[in-house]
Amino acid sequence: MNFVDYLKMEYVKDEYGEIITRVPIEEYCLNINKIVHGGLTMTLIDTACGKKASEYFDGEFVTSDGYVNFLRPASKTSYLYAKCKAKKIGRTIANIDCDVFDDEKNLIAIGRFTFIKL
Repeated sequence: MNFVDYLKMEYVKDEYGEIITRVPIEEYCLNINKIVHGGLTMTLIDTACGKKASEYFDGEFVTSDGYVNFLRPASKTSYLYAKCKAKKIGRTIANIDCDVFDDEKNLIAIGRFTFIKL
């Protein structure tokens, strides 16, 4: 079992056919303040952006760098959802932006990750 499987992340399509990555929020996903741990949100964004990058790259690639802005705490939600958009795709580099929402469609965090083809 890999890390993403352990977190029970899955890919679903929205009403427009776009891929959404979602993760169920369980007790172990919360920090000491009973809100979703920032590390889970960052992992969700990295995974979702990687899925988006896989639409453009054949073969192996890895995360080169990334950043996240946390906009509001996530609490009282069953899932977090990540929707990504490719901003720039080159031969070996992909820049992907991501928005993370809760069940009520509140914007929780935004991220930008870069991937490099090996």
